[in-house]
Amino acid sequence: MPSYDLTPVYGAKLTDLSRAVFEDEYLPSAFAADVLAENGRSYEERLASCRMIVSPDDPTPTMSAVFRYDSTIKKAAGGFPQPNFVPYYNQLTS
Repeated sequence: MPSYDLTPVYGAKLTDLSRAVFEDEYLPSAFAADVLAENGRSYEERLASCRMIVSPDDPTPTMSAVFRYDSTIKKAAGGFPQPNFVPYYNQLTS
């Protein structure tokens, strides 16, 4: 069984994730600009390599992606996600 952050969130969709946050904030902070410029991977391949989705062929978001990039999760004052993830947790445990 995968670790909790890599657990697929069935019911979440790729479109639930904020592509802008992933591409404009996460990738530049995680990789050098020249590496990103030379990288020919698709959006799905980049998400999968960062373990934000199961695989390019199965774009089910992982818990890690849902916590970081779910566009429906509102940010609290300190930048931490509010506990608005309970519906996803219930789907995992049912």
